Amino acid sequence: MKNLIFSTGNSQKFTTAKQACDKYLIALTQQDVAVDEIQDEDPQRVAIDKAKKAFQIIKQPLVITDDSWSFAGLKGFPGVYMHSINNWFTPDDFIRLVRPLKNRDTTLTAYLIYIDQNQLKIFTQQTKGTLLKEIKGQSTHSSHTIITMDGDNGLSIAEAYDQASDKSTRVSARIWHDFAEWYSEI
Repeated sequence: MKNLIFSTGNSQKFTTAKQACDKYLIALTQQDVAVDEIQDEDPQRVAIDKAKKAFQIIKQPLVITDDSWSFAGLKGFPGVYMHSINNWFTPDDFIRLVRPLKNRDTTLTAYLIYIDQNQLKIFTQQTKGTLLKEIKGQSTHSSHTIITMDGDNGLSIAEAYDQASDKSTRVSARIWHDFAEWYSEI
């Protein structure tokens, strides 16, 4: 069994990651480390900076994740700012913002960064989705109630997450399996 730290304060992300890593005999532990994230429109640069700062604090091999959301009808907004937008917007605010959009396509680009004293390895995954026309489900992340991801059969992210007993089987969790397969072999 290999041990590894996942630097995150997000319990849902940790649950998904742990379920995936358990299948590869990786004992994942959660450690929430507050780092000042840079403001940049390049999501990979933000994720790498976050990983390096977390490693400077923890000083042990670790992984971080960071997401970037692109709403096609809003020219790529909100990008790396979804976390902040979720703090400001209610589900109703999101619905009012996206109601007039003809193009309702979304893309989630997930970054998973592994870092230790010798290397930094980047994993990325894009998952397509669609902005819903109504609020579905409940979540502390407002956006999760107005987006459905491909493979979730029209359920909002919130509904799909609540219904999945094994969160790591969701399409958006594939990045964790890619990482765990790689990490179990190094």
